[in-house]
Amino acid sequence: MSGLGFTHWGALVAIAVGVSFCTIDYANAQITPDGTLPNNTSVTQDGKTFDITGGTQVT
Repeated sequence: MSGLGFTHWGALVAIAVGVSFCTIDYANAQITPDGTLPNNTSVTQDGKTFDITGGTQVT
């Protein structure tokens, strides 16, 4: 016998139902220097591009 068996269809239905309840969430983060390091980071935004410069390098 060829084709998908009953258990395969059940799995496909379960996946379809599970996906239908999924929501897409996203996080919106902000970078805020706290002023405790010798060289703080500077962040500038140009549209969807962020330029991060400076910062203290750990050696």
